[in-house]
Amino acid sequence: MTLAINDTAPDFEAQTTEGKIRFHDWIGNSWAVLFSHPKDFTPVCTTELGYMAKIKPEFDKRGVKIIGLSVDPLEKHSGWADDIKETQGFAPNYPMIGDNTDFNVSKLYGMLPATVSGDPAKRTAADNQTVRNVFVIPLGCVSRARTASCLVPLRVEPEGMVPGFAVLFARLLARANLVFLGVLLCDI
Repeated sequence: MTLAINDTAPDFEAQTTEGKIRFHDWIGNSWAVLFSHPKDFTPVCTTELGYMAKIKPEFDKRGVKIIGLSVDPLEKHSGWADDIKETQGFAPNYPMIGDNTDFNVSKLYGMLPATVSGDPAKRTAADNQTVRNVFVIPLGCVSRARTASCLVPLRVEPEGMVPGFAVLFARLLARANLVFLGVLLCDI
């Protein structure tokens, strides 16, 4: 599935490091950032998750929830969190989705083809390289979102955007050196 303008931000249920969630319910009355990584323990992903943990208080100040996703099993995330803390100085302080049973979230958000199946442990970071995205879901937009490049809508803060969020997000992107970015935005 490819997300297109005026598509609904896909809802899903998933197991996370903080328990089971239903995505739209978890977002509630907030902005949300869903960011994904192709594999646990990869150097770039480890750096990015540590950086997100470091700047999470900035997201909290703005009422923005953050959630990560990796295609590896949830059980592997705790060891990865320890590694992130050791190497980056900050452990993830936000939920991490283990999208390993059926790759449901990765498929819903168009990061992996619908035909992908099998054991995630046998997949490499290269197999999952398209699971490297950031989705920004604004307040009240879980049911009517549109996709766009981050370079256009996040240059300025549209009406209704959390103050300072564009600058914070731009810092995150610059730090993470993200190759591809999918942004979900909607007209409020």
